[in-house]
Amino acid sequence: MNSRVSPVPVILRPVVLIARMAALPEVTPPADIARMLAMFTPPIDPTSPEWAALRAALDHYDDAQDPVRLDAARQQIIIAAETLLAYPTDPGTAGSCRIPTQRTPPTERRV
Repeated sequence: MNSRVSPVPVILRPVVLIARMAALPEVTPPADIARMLAMFTPPIDPTSPEWAALRAALDHYDDAQDPVRLDAARQQIIIAAETLLAYPTDPGTAGSCRIPTQRTPPTERRV
């Protein structure tokens, strides 16, 4: 029985998914990406070097051909995403972590 290994930890998936979406501007315009990144607390700057590093790590992953290079590229993605979320680019928010805003629908009461 093979166990499936997820490319990135669950906590990092939102920002990695948005970075994936940013690679297809014809599907998701840059303004939409910027709005999504603004939902993180503190907001993520789409022009920051950390964001560029995550996008580059995803490109390296896409270009990797063998399992060893895939594993190394996966680690680059994880490191870049962790850096992006853990180290805000705004010096006034040092020590905080970027977390997407929770938008949970209200629960409905059933009678």
